[in-house]
Amino acid sequence: MHVDPHSVTIRTCIDDGSVSYRFWCARCGRPTVGRTGHTSAGRTILEGARFEAWSYPRELAERLPGPPLTVDDLLALRAGLAKEDWIAELVDPRGGDLT
Repeated sequence: MHVDPHSVTIRTCIDDGSVSYRFWCARCGRPTVGRTGHTSAGRTILEGARFEAWSYPRELAERLPGPPLTVDDLLALRAGLAKEDWIAELVDPRGGDLT
């Protein structure tokens, strides 16, 4: 399927150098995204595609205090979320009534 280069945005990640594209599919009306190579991206930009650079969110570089999550932590979370009143316990860990 041919896509007009003017309807394509070429994106490059400043952090890892990866290159991708995005456009709205004329057939299904959905956004389409995928990885591409530097050469193809350059040609598409020369043909009229928009270009944008982006970075990973700064939160990914944050180092939070405490140990990393374990499988046991995830199992405990899953068990907690299976309870009907999980939101009440989250808001008031003593189990008090929210009303």
